[in-house]
Amino acid sequence: MKKTIQLLLLLFIVHPVSSQSFNVGFELGRGTYSMEELKNFNQMVFIGLDFPAKRVSKFPSYYYYNPIVKFEFNNLSIGSFFTFQSTGSIISSKDYSGEYRFEMLAKVKSFGIHYLQKLNPGDSLEFGIYSNIGYNITGLSIKEKFELFEENIADNDYSFEANSYFIEPGIRLSYHLTPFKIQLTTGYNFEFSKKSLKPSGLYSDYLPYYITEEMKMKTDWSGFRFGLSLFYCFSIS
Repeated sequence: MKKTIQLLLLLFIVHPVSSQSFNVGFELGRGTYSMEELKNFNQMVFIGLDFPAKRVSKFPSYYYYNPIVKFEFNNLSIGSFFTFQSTGSIISSKDYSGEYRFEMLAKVKSFGIHYLQKLNPGDSLEFGIYSNIGYNITGLSIKEKFELFEENIADNDYSFEANSYFIEPGIRLSYHLTPFKIQLTTGYNFEFSKKSLKPSGLYSDYLPYYITEEMKMKTDWSGFRFGLSLFYCFSIS
């Protein structure tokens, strides 16, 4: 990660550019998330139940939010970003005798460096290839609630955390309407150097076996990203 940042800074320094603008923007998009190990764990809990239940969601694609600041030049742009993403699953069962609910919610805060190389600089309609590289801080919460004939059988909350790195190459189409810039983005986010989930917060002395197994698992935020962003461009040339 350190070497990659140094390389990007070197490209920024040696590239023959002249300053154009400082851009502040916000991107709203949708991401798909692999989460293979969490899906398998969710399946294990589901088939282990002794009563009928439904899986309401299974770590589906969901919206992400991404504020960005960057310096815009003739041939390229470089800046930084902060991204928030989430996905999860729900197993639910309810009838006259009671209710069971098992929720898993994964959230990640990501920050890093953005680099864009323009392929047709100078036009109002620009096309370029980009790369985001950064660091993930993931949190996973598990909530299990079981009521039977108005008696509270289980009401447990568990939380876990893990860190990782990612790189996201992709393409970006921009339309410049001074002082605004609208951009469409599509890319693929690849997560690497993933760490196993570890417990965080306060816990009881007893953890169910299926929660204990969760500590050995890893999240996987890898997947496609599709976004729409709006920038306000401050001229500094």
